[in-house]
Amino acid sequence: MNRRRVIIGLLWLLCLASFWAVLAQRHAIAHLRTEQQTMLASLDSSDAAILAGSKQGAPSEILLQTASPELLRLRSQVNALTQRRLELDGVQAENERLQAQVAAMETNSPGFVAGYIKKTDAQFAGFSTPEATMQTWLWAVQQQDLTNFLRALTPDCARRFHSPFGSPSKDPFRALFGMGIARREELPDGTVQMMIQFFPKFPPQEIRFQRIDGDWKMDLR
Repeated sequence: MNRRRVIIGLLWLLCLASFWAVLAQRHAIAHLRTEQQTMLASLDSSDAAILAGSKQGAPSEILLQTASPELLRLRSQVNALTQRRLELDGVQAENERLQAQVAAMETNSPGFVAGYIKKTDAQFAGFSTPEATMQTWLWAVQQQDLTNFLRALTPDCARRFHSPFGSPSKDPFRALFGMGIARREELPDGTVQMMIQFFPKFPPQEIRFQRIDGDWKMDLR
């Protein structure tokens, strides 16, 4: 069971990493295609110039010596762009394969606790209850809303996350899938302790909620 959880977790991380890579690389593919078409047009123009020069009686050896370096350079760049585009297409295909594999494993064994909320389905729910704060924080992660992200945390915890959002490589919550409450317990000091599952089939983690000035705050230790 532990081995299965580790495999599922790794597959999710690979899917998420591939997903963000594909989004960035789709723009690169479009740019490469445009550049490739421009270079192919340049090649056609150069070839046409050689043919025109030949018809006008210019020595073919002189025309080839003048045009060949440019033609070779353009053809080399076209080949390199074509190879790069094929590599980027392979990344997207691998991402789709991993997503299909994870979806198949989820169908056989979902692995979600009851009431699990995916990050993409989270809504702004305010801060009136621990459950509302949890969903609002998850929504803020999805929207990269720094104000409500910090508002959902205790002051001490918020100071540790001064600016969590940025580039994909610097966003520690980019791979977060969702949150679900496995267990809830009200403690004698007035705080609420929850065991929260972040990834399907992964063991839940302990998160405490504290009421401050009427709002419930999360303490991510």
